[in-house]
Amino acid sequence: MYLFSRRARLSGVKFRESIAWATSITERVAQTTGMQVGLWNQTFSPAVGTLVWSTFVPDLATLEAANDKLMVDDAYNDLVERGTEFVIPGSIDDSLGMLIHGQPDPNRHIEYVAAVHTTMSCMTPPSA
Repeated sequence: MYLFSRRARLSGVKFRESIAWATSITERVAQTTGMQVGLWNQTFSPAVGTLVWSTFVPDLATLEAANDKLMVDDAYNDLVERGTEFVIPGSIDDSLGMLIHGQPDPNRHIEYVAAVHTTMSCMTPPSA
């Protein structure tokens, strides 16, 4: 199971319109792909004003198929173009994580999410 996330930092211009836009694009992605997509507002961090869209996918083929559907959807692409009005250029990035333990519960209402990012490295013990 994978967790795909896309982040974008709002410029702060037309705040109400930017939130309406973010909600609209979230709904369009869900409608077009059939995936359950969450929209989050990053708070209590240095990146206040950052929106995060996220969804769980069982495999990378599912994520690729969803992206293929979006790339040919005119309504989605119109919303992406409209987003240039609200998002700071260069602030959009994607991340892909793999669940190591447990499974998401689609029936559970989540209000807050904390993410932990780590890097594993292999170290060889010093020779005696």
